[in-house]
Amino acid sequence: MKSLRPLLLILTLLLNFSCAEKKDSTDPTLPEVSEAETKDPLKYVELSVPSGEIIETSIAYTYKDHQKGLQGVKEEEFDDNDGNLFFYLKTSPRTFWMPNTYFNLDIFYLDENLKIIDIVWNMEHYTGSVDSEIPRAPTITSRHVLEMKNGSPISSKLKVGDHLGWNSRLSLLQTESKIRQQL
Repeated sequence: MKSLRPLLLILTLLLNFSCAEKKDSTDPTLPEVSEAETKDPLKYVELSVPSGEIIETSIAYTYKDHQKGLQGVKEEEFDDNDGNLFFYLKTSPRTFWMPNTYFNLDIFYLDENLKIIDIVWNMEHYTGSVDSEIPRAPTITSRHVLEMKNGSPISSKLKVGDHLGWNSRLSLLQTESKIRQQL
């Protein structure tokens, strides 16, 4: 009988395990996981604005990403709550211009803590290739730059002095550290 005890214990555990109620992602008792926590934190972040709304934001931190920006993106491919964050590792003068773009943008210049320090509203798009006729935003010293569709319900509420929240599984400083390692 003594030799059967371990076997009975194992069978009982297996039976309990197989009969246990399995939780799925729609189970209201499980903590909700945001989209920002499931995506690559070096490519995507949710930025929260003072009103509580969320900007679904792609991150551009490589030279190639900075050069490409939103070139080739059609208006219907970029939602009103989408953003493109140009992530830089130091504060410098920044000039933005938009070759091969298909919609006007609101451009938000941010400091290292994501505080809006300047805004260019309704920056004209330019569907041609690179040449001297492309409209350019004024040069503004900033750490990061956020582009959003001109006149979107979220962008039109933002103002100089607003702070954006960083919602990702990596903090802003951790993101910067990882980007430094990548470059």
